[in-house]
Amino acid sequence: ISCGDITGELDVDAKTIIHDFLTNPRYGAGFPASKIGDWSEYEIYCKAAGLQFSPVYDAQSQAQEKINDLIKLTNSGIYFSEGVLKIKPFGDKEISSDDVTFTPDLTVVASLDDDDFIVDDGDDPVRIIRSAQADAYNCVKIRCLDRSNEYNETTVEEKDQVNIEQHGLRIMPVIDASEICKPEIASRIAQLILQDVLYIRNQYEFSVGIKHCYLEPTDLLNITDTEQGLN
Repeated sequence: ISCGDITGELDVDAKTIIHDFLTNPRYGAGFPASKIGDWSEYEIYCKAAGLQFSPVYDAQSQAQEKINDLIKLTNSGIYFSEGVLKIKPFGDKEISSDDVTFTPDLTVVASLDDDDFIVDDGDDPVRIIRSAQADAYNCVKIRCLDRSNEYNETTVEEKDQVNIEQHGLRIMPVIDASEICKPEIASRIAQLILQDVLYIRNQYEFSVGIKHCYLEPTDLLNITDTEQGLN
């Protein structure tokens, strides 16, 4: 990794790590660089949110597993579409650091209604799945390394005190993230994960026809299902 790619004292943004991990000719995963999409939005998001890492890969493991770890820690989604590998951050608010600003693209790609859904007899056009209250964790812990303390392990946690008082303490299994070497970065990521598991609990499943084949994972949609009162 070139010095020009260093974004912190010793840490690097996730876009640079994943690109190098996939394409480096000596130790990479053999992924063709021509199949890498435009990751500029992802790079800006990580820099603006202060999400930098220093991973050490010293044991054999699946490349997909390591990449997915970084994608989850950076609040993003990864998928292959239109012949290239794409990464999309889930951040939906503008954030800034000293030298870069992330402005989310909140464009609604399609508005789907009763005329668009393919429905089998007896099924609802849109199937709503809500995670159990027991899985709505209100305490998230991340185990990381602390560079300021000789890289010893430390654990940071983020809580939602209001939810704890209402529903009791529900602690998420500890996330091991040795890629993180600054507790303050682990704290930011723990807060993002906490907001996700606690407040984003509904999933909406539906089928549409070939005219909507252009839709990609992470696209924003409007969904209207009059029978269930969804708007």
